[in-house]
Amino acid sequence: MYSPLNKTMMTRFSVRVLTGVLLAIIINFTVGHLSPKLLAQGALDGYTIMPLGASITAGYPIEGGYRIKLWNTAVAKNWNIHFVGSLSNGPDSLGDKNHEGHSGYRIDEIAALVDNVLATYNPQMILLHIGTNDVVENYDLINAPSRLKSLIEQIFHSIPTVRLLVAQIVPSTNQTYNDSIQKFNAAIPAIVGFEQAKGYNINFVDTNSALTQNDLFDDIHPRLSGYNKMADVWATAIQPLLPVNGTTLQQAVVAYTGGNLTGISQSFPVGIYKAFLGDLNVVGNDTINSLRVPQGLKVHVCQDEIPDFGDGGICRDYGPGDYVDLGALDNQISYLDVKPN
Repeated sequence: MYSPLNKTMMTRFSVRVLTGVLLAIIINFTVGHLSPKLLAQGALDGYTIMPLGASITAGYPIEGGYRIKLWNTAVAKNWNIHFVGSLSNGPDSLGDKNHEGHSGYRIDEIAALVDNVLATYNPQMILLHIGTNDVVENYDLINAPSRLKSLIEQIFHSIPTVRLLVAQIVPSTNQTYNDSIQKFNAAIPAIVGFEQAKGYNINFVDTNSALTQNDLFDDIHPRLSGYNKMADVWATAIQPLLPVNGTTLQQAVVAYTGGNLTGISQSFPVGIYKAFLGDLNVVGNDTINSLRVPQGLKVHVCQDEIPDFGDGGICRDYGPGDYVDLGALDNQISYLDVKPN
């Protein structure tokens, strides 16, 4: 039965429905029209990472390449990250398809676009794998390291606070290419060290040593096994650098299989690590040759895995700094105890 009370209730119900509809429209319009830069800066939640490079970043012949396993590793580890970039590709198993991998591009061609994409997406971290096409085209290879250095400085000029991970590029089945790749890669640690000395947040990542020629699809592109190995190397490098509680960075000692901070690397946050428990699964047992200890940490390393029982063989303590040669402990470490300094 109609009554003034029923009319009032219907009016209030209609206003609430209309208000809800209008609010939903406004929210959808606002999110849909936020600039990529605002999204990257945190208008939507997540730590923003830009995969930057050429076809190996885009993924060929497997669309998504290393980003597929890297993304799924992030999901499994509950990392709150977003990939950002102007390009997008990959399978359904890649939950975030954005990237800045331009097939066929050389160092100089990435340099020509990087200012615009960084201004647009403002990433907090960049994964840089570039130089393969310079090798393939035999393009100004003698100056390739200096051109990479200029690109790195260009990136920091655009975003001084960005965390930049620079990869040693993957190997080739072509011996001529491979010789040039090795020369190019050999220059990268010194370039990274030079920029670190200036105070920039930069690390080098060895995606080269992780792959064999059996991991390659053709002269230069990985097959699935190669991309998965790249993803594992990236993930190991990324994990200790991710924000903790949204503000500070988790610190970690980084161990390298080569001298002078080269070769395969593994990060060790605060904790005790023993080879026989599989804790050194990336670098391996008795293969560590150099260490990087960040400010705020120290590490006790031993030749054997039972120092808690009084016999760890040769043991050493290292405070903050780079240790490019471990002397008697080269290829001997089976135990690490990382503590706050």
